[in-house]
Amino acid sequence: MCSENKYVKREYNAIRLNIALLLRTLFTIEEQTSPRGKIEALKRFSLALEERDIIANGTLDKLIREQKITSDMATSLMKDNSYAYEIQSKLISAVEIIFANFISTEKDLSLSDEETDRLMSSRREEILDQLRQEEAQIDAIAGRENRDGNLDRGV
Repeated sequence: MCSENKYVKREYNAIRLNIALLLRTLFTIEEQTSPRGKIEALKRFSLALEERDIIANGTLDKLIREQKITSDMATSLMKDNSYAYEIQSKLISAVEIIFANFISTEKDLSLSDEETDRLMSSRREEILDQLRQEEAQIDAIAGRENRDGNLDRGV
């Protein structure tokens, strides 16, 4: 954001705007009457998020080809866009899980104790697997940070 290049500033503002839009969507989604409606709204936002991804939609490539940004700027934008995209995706996934649990809770009330135990055990394993994967990613990042001294923080 400290760059004087208007194209880089525009893309960083777009990244910030996308995060703000997601947060506003998450806060206003409570107004949806049903958990299914909330999940549908999140799916629509996920699709829009992918369309606004500057790497996937070709915006970054176009800026590079037209020499409107330097390679350092492009690298910084790619990293920061990737971080923001990952954060937004994780937030959407977390909220979808919460709303899906509301729906499944309604269904679980009609299940037998044995069926409920089996489902809970399965979910517990899924959550533990996901936590292991996240821990491995954190360890990999921490190892890279320790090895390099510090992470590149962008342009």
